[in-house]
Amino acid sequence: MYRVRVIDNWNDFDTLRSDWTKLLQQSDANSIFLSWEWISCWSLSQRKNIKLCIILLLEDDDIVAIAPFYCCSYRFLHVIKYKALCCLGDTHSGAEYADFIVLKSRRADLKKALWQSLLSTEIKGRWDVIWLSNIGSWKTSAKCLLSSFHQVSALKSQQREIDFSSITLVNEEVSLVEIGSKRLLKNIGQTKRKLQRLGDWQIGYCQSKEDVAPLLQQFFHLHQQHWQYKNLQGSFQRSPALLSFYQAFIPLAFSKGWLRLAYLESLCEIKAMQLGYVYEGTFFALQEGYDPYFLGGCGQVLRHGVIHKCLAEKLHTYDFLGGYSDHKARWSATQKIGTQLFVFQNKIKNLPLYLFKIWPTGAYFKAAKK
Repeated sequence: MYRVRVIDNWNDFDTLRSDWTKLLQQSDANSIFLSWEWISCWSLSQRKNIKLCIILLLEDDDIVAIAPFYCCSYRFLHVIKYKALCCLGDTHSGAEYADFIVLKSRRADLKKALWQSLLSTEIKGRWDVIWLSNIGSWKTSAKCLLSSFHQVSALKSQQREIDFSSITLVNEEVSLVEIGSKRLLKNIGQTKRKLQRLGDWQIGYCQSKEDVAPLLQQFFHLHQQHWQYKNLQGSFQRSPALLSFYQAFIPLAFSKGWLRLAYLESLCEIKAMQLGYVYEGTFFALQEGYDPYFLGGCGQVLRHGVIHKCLAEKLHTYDFLGGYSDHKARWSATQKIGTQLFVFQNKIKNLPLYLFKIWPTGAYFKAAKK
């Protein structure tokens, strides 16, 4: 039997760093979005808004499993209040791939035990529903997360499919020719020739600690300029918490060697930027920004250059993360089918949600305003 412990205060959370990192490295859910660095930076802007409900399983005094939950409030029909458990880092950061962190060698047993712990006397009063919005269910770890959930019959759920997409990288000699449709590659070639006629141009990367802050500010500027041109708000303007997260995490990501902040420069002026991270052999494409008044197609040229660098670094995947579109298909991206999981305790309060297939993404069931 495992001993269950709940971390529900920030002082105890801050002591978990070493154990969290060690266990993540021993798991098959080892993603940048579950790293201590990501979660702790996200927490800086969220500590006043959420309550922790991290579930630990201990064997003797060793942590062998972590369910990285926090608790927040939802309202049904703007009136009935619900306590919802969500995955740490799931909002205002760009995170994907919610999962439990457990020892890889015992993942099935440990994930089932975590699901069962949610029904224990100590924990069941802390929540009404669980909302995991972005499970990468083609992954071995996430398959186990879902299969172990279905072994706990007392937990009810709704599931629906969501799209992800990524490019599989093979090697520099073969893949760069194969990645991208013929029309896309032709357009990239034409844009490169136009850039050349304008004068000197290059693709560069943030290479020094001193460059992080000014390049990040330039990135925010181009990102907002791009959306203003479309008469829309950019994600950083819509979400100050997202901006705070980037400002905290990006310098740390640079120090860890994860940051890939790329830019296309023409005549000594930056005209397009792409922000991503490299972690465990995968490039995660997070955000982009372009000068909407400059030459069209520069973003495609920049992405092509970033993919070339990924191949040179011998990465195995370029991950577009959520969504699949014709644009991503033109880059030879493969559609991946993920899962959204909405879990209910077996109680009368939850019956309307279950019977009428209510989701926490619609008009009837929404996160309560802070």
